[in-house]
Amino acid sequence: MPLHTLKLKGDIPGTIAGMHIYCTLPCGAPSHLHSECKIQCAALQTLADLACERHNRAKIAEEGGIERIVAAMCGHMPDRDVQLQALRALCNLAVYNQECQDQIAAHGGIECVVEALRGHASDSAVQLQALRALCNLAHRNGANSVKIAAAGGIPAVLHSMAAHAEDHDVQLQGCCSLVNLTVDNEANKAAITAAGGVAAVASCFEKHAQQHTDLAMHACRCLSNLAYDDDARDAIVAAGGAECVVSTMRHHKDQKRIQTSACGALSNLAHTNDGYLAKIKATGAVHRAIQLSNQGVGKRTVLAMQTFPDDAEIQVRASWALRKLAEAEETRIKIGKEGGIDSLLSAMRNHRSNFEVQIKALFALRNLAESSFNQAKIIAAGGLEMVMAAMDRPGANYQMQEVSCMTLHSLVNGREVAAKRLKRLGGMDRLRRICASAPTESLLQCSKQLVELLQATGEETGHGKQRQSLSPERGATKKRTEKGKAKKKSRVKQT
Repeated sequence: MPLHTLKLKGDIPGTIAGMHIYCTLPCGAPSHLHSECKIQCAALQTLADLACERHNRAKIAEEGGIERIVAAMCGHMPDRDVQLQALRALCNLAVYNQECQDQIAAHGGIECVVEALRGHASDSAVQLQALRALCNLAHRNGANSVKIAAAGGIPAVLHSMAAHAEDHDVQLQGCCSLVNLTVDNEANKAAITAAGGVAAVASCFEKHAQQHTDLAMHACRCLSNLAYDDDARDAIVAAGGAECVVSTMRHHKDQKRIQTSACGALSNLAHTNDGYLAKIKATGAVHRAIQLSNQGVGKRTVLAMQTFPDDAEIQVRASWALRKLAEAEETRIKIGKEGGIDSLLSAMRNHRSNFEVQIKALFALRNLAESSFNQAKIIAAGGLEMVMAAMDRPGANYQMQEVSCMTLHSLVNGREVAAKRLKRLGGMDRLRRICASAPTESLLQCSKQLVELLQATGEETGHGKQRQSLSPERGATKKRTEKGKAKKKSRVKQT
């Protein structure tokens, strides 16, 4: 079959038929048969180009193209050009197409891609296409992620990244592959961490993150996914992962996508599972929140909120990070001084109808209010009013009400003036209504505790009993006037 017949544009059946005719010729055949390998390569290139169009992918699969591509890879593994074009074809076929992803896996394509990574370790072009193929095969496909790991794909990806540390494209596709492999897969996260994945991603930050925004974003996402439990988070922080993220945020402070991914990474790194605090006390280890705060995580998170006040996702992720950082007593005041309180209240004002922003900010304010210094700042900045507004907002569910009650309790606990102010805002009536209709036991208990706290502050000044409040200046003037009147009356009596 002449070589040019395999390059007919759009001739999918003919191209696949030509591959079948010559599929038994080995790559190491005598020199007079080397042109047959070129035929395979030309056919693969044609299929790869055709698979760039979405409507061609299903047709290639229906005509048996995937089986032929994998057979060509298996039969010509040492041939660099055959592998390169076959990898291109598999990569393009797997883009947003689960049916093709599954067929590739069923015909042994995953094993062939991993073998290509191993067999052509020094060829950056083959490495790049193989990493792209693995990335696409694992995209939103949990079964394929498991198969890739079983085929040895994780160490192969990390080895590729280490061998081509200066190649930006290889590093980018390596990070993308790690991101997709770790989505909802705890075993892969553990395997990547154990195999040195954190160090590989940290190297990406060091060598490429400042110049390449896409790589910086995916490296942040990779660390975010790897932070799956407290041991992994501790390992990432110890390896300097948080500092890499903070440095990236500083160098790309105007890039919304990077700030979003970075806030997500910091939020996950600051998260703690149940029992973590007990472990800290038992071992005497330094709380991770303190380590993160010392590395500038809180300040950089607040700056991201201030730079992109209209981006709800950044506000959500940053608020959650601040909430977790504030679990350590030593970091609460620091966050308050770095502008965290004003940023959280601004997020609530700017995103009044966004449930996630409201509830994440409330959680953060609650933890921050455990400090008396922050209590005063939150109240002075209108925090009581903002929490009440969140509680009363139409559509607020029991979760919002419960978090609001907990936040209010933290704000007024030990502050009689704040408690009375909450009463004047109608807090007592609102809380009693919640008690009467609370759908959960936790909300009932939380609202009851707050009602009892308010009752203990003295006579209620709610509806019909509200007293006029005076500003500090007017109050001082009134005291001076009353004092002067008293003296004048006394002098009259003496006369």
